[in-house]
Amino acid sequence: MKKHIVMLLVLLCISICYIPVSVWGATEVRIAHSTWVGYGPLYIARSKGFFEKQGLKVELPVMEERHLILEALSEGKIDGYCGAMDQEVMTFSQGAPIVVVLALDESLGGDGIISSKAIKSVRQLKGKTIGLDKSSTSYFFFLSALQQSGLSEGDMTINQMSAGDAGSAFMAGDLDAAVTWEPWLTMAADRPDTHVLVDTRKLPATIVDVLVLRRDFAQGDTRAVTGLIKAWYEAVKWFEDNREAGYALMAEEMNIDASKITSMVSGVSFYGADRSPGFFRTSGSNTLFGLAQRAARFWQDRGLIEKPVDIKALIDPEFVGQAGK
Repeated sequence: MKKHIVMLLVLLCISICYIPVSVWGATEVRIAHSTWVGYGPLYIARSKGFFEKQGLKVELPVMEERHLILEALSEGKIDGYCGAMDQEVMTFSQGAPIVVVLALDESLGGDGIISSKAIKSVRQLKGKTIGLDKSSTSYFFFLSALQQSGLSEGDMTINQMSAGDAGSAFMAGDLDAAVTWEPWLTMAADRPDTHVLVDTRKLPATIVDVLVLRRDFAQGDTRAVTGLIKAWYEAVKWFEDNREAGYALMAEEMNIDASKITSMVSGVSFYGADRSPGFFRTSGSNTLFGLAQRAARFWQDRGLIEKPVDIKALIDPEFVGQAGK
């Protein structure tokens, strides 16, 4: 009798070990983000059950203002957020306990400078009036374009406004140029007297969105972090294989005009399982580390960062490595 009881207990223990995580209760993760198509695969992962497959229940609160995201992070209301690499360098330099674990997407034509066709080069922006948002990552793109052309911000008049307002003001004839994104890039390209002067295709690895986590969360639940990355990879692959369905899903889940979603996504390149490992190499200019180091020097030269930033403490490639195994 005792022998049978022992055997039953052993079998019960074995069965318990193989019960899916979701049966016991999935790990809840809260990832905040602004409205941007580059984060679309997060919604695919949630809708298609890829997070659940990894034992995760992921909430995706939308927060359009960056300061609200950082406040929520400091108060422990979220576990992480989506942001641009150049901005995370500044945030980390200010003492935020964050770690970058994954590259999400890169702008390849999704951000740009629009102007009249009379302006044929970035150098010809000298003395002009430009509308842009200094709080967005487009500012880093803009300053990088100026630096490449031998100009500085002081060579022109800058009107601070949102990217959408800048595009609208330019199209109304109130600005000489605007730093903006879709749908304004397409609208400028479609008019006979205006064009896209330069976009992020000419400055690759400049605007890269990343997944940022609270350091205590990342260190405390490495399985959840690896699961997030695997689910993202699966979502990117699903989108690549089902583009039309992917466009429709993103438009519905993110409340984006379905007629604009295709052109918006066309300016974005997602980092899937095939690209991430190489992009997370710790050497090379066209890597995430290279971009972060470039951004750190850039902001330090402009007085926005006071001292050198330890990029290896900000970016942890270990999770991408584990997710690829």
